Amino acid sequence: MILVHCDRNITTFPAIVASPTVTFPYTDYCIWFLTAPANRSLQIKFEALKTTRASIDCSYYYESVLVYDSHGSENLLGKFCGDHSENLPVITTHNSTASIDALISNQGGGSAEFKAIISLTFGPAQGCGGQLDVGATPIQLRSPDVSGNGAYDPDLQCDWILTGLPSKQLKIQFSIFDLEGRNAAGLCDNDYVEIHDGLDGHSLVIGRYCGQLLPTPIVGSSNWLFIRFVSNSANQMPGFVASVSNVDSPCGPSAINVTSTWQTISSPSYPAPYPPNTRCLWTIEVPPSASELQFEFQDLNLEPSPNCSKDFVLFHGAWEDLDHFADDVLVFCGQSRPPLWRHYAHPFKITFVSDGNANQYPGFRLSIRAEGCNRTYSEDSGSLKLAIQQGVCIYRISPSNGQARNVTVSLYITNLVFDDENECHNDKGLLVYDGSTEASPRLLNGSCDSSRTLHSTGPNLLLKFVSTSGGWMWMDYVVTDQGRGCGGNMSLLSTVSANFHSPFYPNLPNATSYDCTWNLQGRAGSSIQIRFEDFDVGDGPCTRNFLEVYFDSPTSRAATPFTRYCPTDVVSDTVLDRGTSNVRVHFVGRAGEIQGRGFKVQIYSHRIDQERLARRFG
Repeated sequence: MILVHCDRNITTFPAIVASPTVTFPYTDYCIWFLTAPANRSLQIKFEALKTTRASIDCSYYYESVLVYDSHGSENLLGKFCGDHSENLPVITTHNSTASIDALISNQGGGSAEFKAIISLTFGPAQGCGGQLDVGATPIQLRSPDVSGNGAYDPDLQCDWILTGLPSKQLKIQFSIFDLEGRNAAGLCDNDYVEIHDGLDGHSLVIGRYCGQLLPTPIVGSSNWLFIRFVSNSANQMPGFVASVSNVDSPCGPSAINVTSTWQTISSPSYPAPYPPNTRCLWTIEVPPSASELQFEFQDLNLEPSPNCSKDFVLFHGAWEDLDHFADDVLVFCGQSRPPLWRHYAHPFKITFVSDGNANQYPGFRLSIRAEGCNRTYSEDSGSLKLAIQQGVCIYRISPSNGQARNVTVSLYITNLVFDDENECHNDKGLLVYDGSTEASPRLLNGSCDSSRTLHSTGPNLLLKFVSTSGGWMWMDYVVTDQGRGCGGNMSLLSTVSANFHSPFYPNLPNATSYDCTWNLQGRAGSSIQIRFEDFDVGDGPCTRNFLEVYFDSPTSRAATPFTRYCPTDVVSDTVLDRGTSNVRVHFVGRAGEIQGRGFKVQIYSHRIDQERLARRFG
């Protein structure tokens, strides 16, 4: 096997291409042109792939390694930057020519390296992978047997990209399945078929299959499927045969144009048991007049599984890269039906996934509608992520029986953005009234300021937005009976993030003593993560001035705090996460001793197995 240095034409295989093995500073830009014999393809197997810098799109301003299915710069097969040591890619070309462009450097801090072994293999010309259209007549996929000995060939990676008819969903059904079984660790890492719900290997992983057990029929969420077959160098078996066809969607219309009237989507066959190995994808389109989406499960009855490892409903923003699981991703499973929840009005996607196990669970039924301006929130806590409409919008926070319970409302402003910054003064922007009418005293007069905290003196707040340009906001509120601005019960059952601050942040009054408790409750199977974004409470003695964090179980309260912070402790940027969905934050301050800005906390409720879910989505 030969090692080929920078800028070479390679026609003899196997071959190795690699970054320089030197210690002095270097930056190299290299191109290798690869040419295989006619009707053969090339397998590029990376044994090392790490650059010192990375960008979202791996642009040429940063180090990157690019693989093309030609000698030119078209037909890009892969684009890599950053550290891929834990998931080294293997690429099979569709043609007999390919090129590798590498910009690599060790001057950005740390170490950078890449190394790839290039070998001859079989490709689409021998039935190994390719782009296939599925029409009215089903097509057949089978494992390649170029040698004709009744078994698939060794050392293959065959990638099929399948495109079906518009408005249909692709179904794959195996009639023969005989592959090498699981390894000693019980994993399908020898020979396997892996099916993705989308156009490429970064799409949601439906499943990885090996051994001799025939997989149940699989229906994707759209007219695209990505199928990968991998074989190693040992134990070739008869392989597989599968039929791929177009089917009508079992999920109903995929595009939902929401209005102010409740609309409903449900799992296939609801209320009868939903089928196994099914995926549904709904795109929620939002009218321009909407400021908020409302979601409410009428029924949620899925197969129970630890941390949603089997069947689940996933809510995510239409633009999001699911590798990163942004803040507005929610996952639900089992029978724990959440309360109604609201979300900022932007295009949304809802995905339903069932695994290969047949069951007798009816599934789910979900109602959706869009809301405009002028409404009232009556819950004891909430996260307001709203689009600000042009004109005048009024929102009231009026908790149920608030007067009788002698409660006040704390409003935590996190983000407040108007498209025209000139609107943020006097009677424009955001106005907040300490009561239920505009005759009540103003707490805020024409502001666009974020990171503000406001507290009512009674059970009501009125928020008035006056805008000619529009914008968006994120605010959280909580109702409390512990005193103005002091504590409260915050629910994260139907949101993944919220904020709370010390009383009157960023100006903590030192003439008042405080004994405040915030009780935080997340969804079952989730973990609450606490991030201190600011902590400045003076330098008084810790015996009378402190902040404690308790991680409780769902059935009992912890007797001692997990941690206690004193006024002189450096707490900003601290992150706490102990894998529990019930957390208490207890703040005590003595009048005349406590002072400063106070503290600001952001909380996240995430699935304990969120990394696993992220891997399933690429």
